[in-house]
Amino acid sequence: MVDDYAGYKALFAAGHTELACLAHIRPTFFDVHAVSGSPLAEQALRRIAELYAIGQQASGSDGR
Repeated sequence: MVDDYAGYKALFAAGHTELACLAHIRPTFFDVHAVSGSPLAEQALRRIAELYAIGQQASGSDGR
């Protein structure tokens, strides 16, 4: 899992699998849902929110 640094692109071209961070992909789902009302984007946003809640619970954080 890496950020979008261009230097990593050669690794992906060589066959390594790129994983995206939820914090970076969430805005895309938000934009798609806002424009089209896509049920798939809505489901993705709901699942991401659930994962964030689990992460906050596991870390003992209440999100404040």
